[in-house]
Amino acid sequence: DARGVVGDHIGRNVAGRIDTVVPPPAPPTWFAQAGHWLTLVWAIALLALSLVAMRRAEGYPAQNT
Repeated sequence: DARGVVGDHIGRNVAGRIDTVVPPPAPPTWFAQAGHWLTLVWAIALLALSLVAMRRAEGYPAQNT
């Protein structure tokens, strides 16, 4: 089904078929709705945090000298 639960199976190297009803699809996930925009947002957020950390780290050696 949509959650990945296997309802029935056919063994290996065995010919056969399974007669069943295909369950309805699950609602789309957040990634299916947002797509790779989510990845872009995370990349921008991490880049901004790294720039803030680098800027703060530059100030400390100057204060110690």
